[in-house]
Amino acid sequence: AMLLSGTEHHEAEEFVRRYHFDRHARRLAGMLPAFLKAKQALAVQDARPSEIATAVEGLPAEYWALLVAERRDESPEKINMRRYLGEIRNVECAVSGKDLIEEGFEPGPGFSKALDKIRRAKMDGEVGTRDEELAMARDILEKAD
Repeated sequence: AMLLSGTEHHEAEEFVRRYHFDRHARRLAGMLPAFLKAKQALAVQDARPSEIATAVEGLPAEYWALLVAERRDESPEKINMRRYLGEIRNVECAVSGKDLIEEGFEPGPGFSKALDKIRRAKMDGEVGTRDEELAMARDILEKAD
């Protein structure tokens, strides 16, 4: 990850192909644009927790480690990455798909979208209680119909 992080996307892919790296290294090379985008998002000093999560979720752990390792101690990137690792990634919804079914909604792809929106709203402090999460779920799913 460190070797690839200072290169352009096409250079990283060429490097891992030329030197016959394994599939995992090829995956890291393919994720380089997402890593670079995450670095930009983490550089925002007052980034919202949901923005931080959006930036880093889906990146391999090697890139998480690199995001922390390559920055000064008090840089926004390092502070935001510490926030993600220590607090944000552990945020979970109090409601589940089972709760949505009990509310009378039919299971489907809208459930995961609604639960993701609720989780991100919870990260940002927009919802705090289970009742608020259920109300938000109802609103999202009723608008989707």
